[in-house]
Amino acid sequence: MRTETNTAVQAAHAQARLAVDMLAEHKIHAAETYVTRDSVREMKDEIMGAVRDMKAGVDHLNERLDRVIEGPAKRVAPRG
Repeated sequence: MRTETNTAVQAAHAQARLAVDMLAEHKIHAAETYVTRDSVREMKDEIMGAVRDMKAGVDHLNERLDRVIEGPAKRVAPRG
């Protein structure tokens, strides 16, 4: 009976060691594969900055198009 118990305990310890090793490997894999919150935040800030720049460019383009549509300013010929 004692031998069976020792064998079961040894098997449980082996499984626990295997689980610890597998968890450590998974942690390394996750750290190498997945991005962090900070890197997502940085990427989001860059994208939002680019979107703001594009919006400013479009707004400026709208102003220029309005001037083109309104036509050139009427020039008064000099009298003389």
